[in-house]
Amino acid sequence: MNYQYIASNDTHLGKTEQRFWSALLISMKMPTVFEAIETEISAGNVAVVQLVSTAEAILDRRLAELSAEERAHLDLELSPRATMIDYLKNAFPTQQMRVFATSDGSLRSEPMRDEAGNMIECAEAIATRDALIEELCAMPPVPAALDALLAHFGTAKVAEVTGRSRRIVIGSDGSQKLERRGARANLSETQAFMDGQKPILVFSDAGGTGRSSTAGRPTNAASISFSSPAGVRMSRSRAWDAPIAPIRACRRCSGR
Repeated sequence: MNYQYIASNDTHLGKTEQRFWSALLISMKMPTVFEAIETEISAGNVAVVQLVSTAEAILDRRLAELSAEERAHLDLELSPRATMIDYLKNAFPTQQMRVFATSDGSLRSEPMRDEAGNMIECAEAIATRDALIEELCAMPPVPAALDALLAHFGTAKVAEVTGRSRRIVIGSDGSQKLERRGARANLSETQAFMDGQKPILVFSDAGGTGRSSTAGRPTNAASISFSSPAGVRMSRSRAWDAPIAPIRACRRCSGR
């Protein structure tokens, strides 16, 4: 058999599964996280949320698929299931394979081609792929963690310090709007948090590296992390109080 072809597909599927389950498990925890944040804010504290993914890649792919008219009237769904749908559309194996015996009697496989040299696709595999896509699309969407946090509390309360250059925000009329984040967005957001204008700080590895978010701030902070324990980096330089023990909602999804 064509073990190299099989191994390549299996590797791609394994990586896709890890991204999907990691994002899904985090998103499913968000209602609990919302309650924890609201409790801390009611107690006079602030919340610091660390994420390992901002779903920016999903947003970029969705935007690339839109026409100019669709971009003017956004209605995007940034759900973890988009990762699996993208895999099914672009990487699910649908090529018809031919099994043959080599000179030593071992079995091998290779893609079948027509007389013009074009790949022949398996009708059964295509039907299976389309059925899986239809089933996934029929499931209720689970929003990406960062976007769910912004939608729940609003950008007026959440300081976002991440590496993404644009994001979807919900307008006062409930419509989606694409907002670009400039080069100094993270600095201004961090300052708004430190000045007490925003009680929630959410940061990613790309956005929060080397930046102090508690310096000179006379308050405790409840740290809610979605990464491995080694990934938690909450600066305490010149902080008035030590941060409260982190609420670990979900760790990295490291296996299949």
